[in-house]
Amino acid sequence: MKENCLCLRNYINSKKNSADYREIRDALVREINDPGVLDRSTILSDSSRLKKESQIIIDAFESVTNGMENPGVIEAMAEIEEDSPLISWKYVTLAIEAFYRRDFKSMISRLDLVEEISPAKKLIPVLMHLSGIKTLENPDKYQRYFINKILEERSLFKDAVQQIKNAIEADAEDLFSETLLLAVRELKSKQPVEAERLALWSIREASSRDFSQTYFLKHYKLIFGNAEALRLFGIAFNDTEPDIAVLFWLQSLIARLKTADISLVEAAAYIGIITEGLEKTETVDEDFFEAMSSLTVKLKQDMNLHFPFIKFDSKEENPFIFLNTLNNAVLGNNEKKPSETRDIGITVKMSGIDGKQKQPVQLSLF
Repeated sequence: MKENCLCLRNYINSKKNSADYREIRDALVREINDPGVLDRSTILSDSSRLKKESQIIIDAFESVTNGMENPGVIEAMAEIEEDSPLISWKYVTLAIEAFYRRDFKSMISRLDLVEEISPAKKLIPVLMHLSGIKTLENPDKYQRYFINKILEERSLFKDAVQQIKNAIEADAEDLFSETLLLAVRELKSKQPVEAERLALWSIREASSRDFSQTYFLKHYKLIFGNAEALRLFGIAFNDTEPDIAVLFWLQSLIARLKTADISLVEAAAYIGIITEGLEKTETVDEDFFEAMSSLTVKLKQDMNLHFPFIKFDSKEENPFIFLNTLNNAVLGNNEKKPSETRDIGITVKMSGIDGKQKQPVQLSLF
């Protein structure tokens, strides 16, 4: 199916209560041999229901075929309506999910709901063959490719999942880290989104078990690139350790600025995330304050170089005050009214000097 297929244009312009709706809808169904085409379509708006449904199916299909369980994407398929041109792809995906659970009764019941006119129907004999119910005598080259791909990739990730489970049960940090790294690297070339999801899970799981993060950070930088690896660590710690997350977000932003691979809109989003993280941070120590100070010095230089038209006080030494004023500057609202200004208090516990413990220092952004 081509992205600008006439049948797609006809479907967009049709109404459900029109006399020819069913004919137009069925014509589109016959052409959809890859739901991803709808996601990539330039004539469908990002908010169109058809594009959203295609994204749901793509996510669900990847989830059930890569061995990494993600119940949320399966539940999301409930949003796909029964008269959707993609309904057959929904049922094929659910059938594959049942196949991997070896629930062949459910698999068959879902395959029975696939429309005869849909290209998704061609996957039925493949699934029946793989499940051992009915041998596919003379599979064509596409069916052979699909069969081999499912058996090969599923075997790989089933082995990886089992090794990860074994590592967790044995509290074997090295096995856990090495197995996950291999799985993420393998996924990256074929399913980059799933690779990032697995990387996020590995970071959070390692943190919860007090495993070292150094190994993951070093190798994820090689797999995803410096800025993206740092961003993944920022996302991973957003909810549990917002202060640590802030440091990763800052480093990721600086890495993006260094390569000049960032727009002002993206930079503003970064800075907004960083200031929100600081709002969640109630208490930090002297090491954190020094790290923030060092990173914001670098950030000032890079922002001046990459966005010279943004006006901010580069002499401000307090990193918290600087970041909040920078946030306002990139959003273009430097002159906020007093009633609109947020008062963000950050309590920083400074380490003792000369054996005397200092009182916590209150650093207020305003």
